[in-house]
Parts: sequence; C-alpha cells; structure tokens
Amino acid sequence: MTTREELFSQLKAMGAPRDGVVLMHSSLRLIGATEGGARGLLDALIEYFTGGGGLLALPTHTWDKLSFPDEITLDMTKCESNLGALARVALADGRGVRSEHPTHSVVVFGDKARARAMVAGDMYLKTPAPADSFYGRLYDAGGYVLLAGTSQTSNTFLHTVDEILDTPDRMGTKEYAVSVKRESGEIYRTSVLIYEGKDIEDVSQRFCKLDLPFRYHGCVTNGFVGEAPAQLCSTKGLFDVMKLIYERGGEGYDPFVGELAIPPKYYVK
Repeated sequence: MTTREELFSQLKAMGAPRDGVVLMHSSLRLIGATEGGARGLLDALIEYFTGGGGLLALPTHTWDKLSFPDEITLDMTKCESNLGALARVALADGRGVRSEHPTHSVVVFGDKARARAMVAGDMYLKTPAPADSFYGRLYDAGGYVLLAGTSQTSNTFLHTVDEILDTPDRMGTKEYAVSVKRESGEIYRTSVLIYEGKDIEDVSQRFCKLDLPFRYHGCVTNGFVGEAPAQLCSTKGLFDVMKLIYERGGEGYDPFVGELAIPPKYYVK
C-alpha cells in the first residue's frame, strides 16, 4: 500500500509543482492500493497540488452520452463520468469546481475563484478542447499534464494543440446534439463537433508516436504515482514539439497517418 508520505515523495521526485496548474489523467487500477483508498488518494493529491497555491484538475468527461441523444449529456446535479472511479470520487467530494463542457468537463480543486476562471464559459464551446477552454487556459498558465498509469493516448491536451494550430483532418463536420443540466435545473441545449478525421478515425490512438519526440526534447519527466508509471508533461513543451513536427513535415504531411514512427528528421535538432 502506498502511503500519503510516499505519494508526496513520488510527486516531488518528478518535480511536480505545488503552485502551478496540473491536469491529471490516471488509472486507479494501475496506481494500486493507497492509504485511505480512492478517497485517501484524492485527499493526498489535493493537499499536494493545492497546498502551495496551485490547482489540481481531473477530467470528468461524458462524451459516451453522445450515443444517447435523448439523454442529458452532462448532468451537473449528478456525479456521472465515463472516466472511471477516481473521477466519480472527485465529483462526489464537493470541494472542486466542475466545468459545464457538455462532453469534456473537468473538476478543478484549489482556490475557488481561480478554478471558476479556468472553466468559465465551457458550456458554450462548440468543440471539445479549443484555446478558450480549460485545456487552452492550462497551456496559457504554463501548466502540466500528469499521466499516472496512462499514456499519451489519454492526453486530451494534445487535441488542444491540434485545435490551436488548426491541424487538417482532425475535426468532423457532423454536429452532435448535446445538453447540459445545470445545478439550478436549467437545461441548455446546443450542438458540438467532435474529432473525426477522414484518414484517421481516432487520432488519439496514435499519440503514443509522440513519446520519443517529447522525451528527446525533455518535456516529459518519468516517475511513479503509487505502483503506476507516470509522466509529468509540460504543456508548453508538448505544444512546441508538435508544432515543430508539423512545420518540418510541411503541407500534406501528417505524422499520425500509418503505424510507422515519426522520422527523427522532423524533431531532432
């Protein structure tokens, strides 16, 4: 069993900031047994990341509801998410501020005013993770993504890079009806676009091809959270590396088409 003190030591060893903004994607199963169970893990994470004035965010996505257009996509009165046990525990905790993005919500812990500013207006966005979403503000804040027991395939921020750079063949053209039930009971109905490329149906499954380029440029630090291998990723570094690869590849080049690794000439100095 991993204790609170051991978790703190692991996070410090990775250089995880206590005064910054960190988005954590995780696999509770791979993290393994922790002191106090899932609630104890959440308490330790909140204490570590917000104790020095920082913010901790956990994804609480509900994109699975797109398959059920007659249902509420995001119900702010419930603790529902399709991302596993830790997300549900975080929503039930009550200390965080949840964004109202219909499909890609997050819950943010820390100073309430700053947390609300990070997620302001998410309900009105038309795509999953644009520059004016929480994910774009994470980049603006010089924030980090912590992957604990997950890989770059789970890193939603990489979609934000593509949205900011307006990368071809990422966004579909079909509008999906979505709805948000606010805490007041008001229901807001709108529509969104999702990531549906013509040549790559699910580009996130190819994001693992970025592992070597990211490590070459030193924007990822390895470590552990509990029993799970972890990566602390600088959003600025991730953005710069992806931009470099696209620029060197030139028009018509897409590093995620096919199974081959990204050639070093596109990212080596």
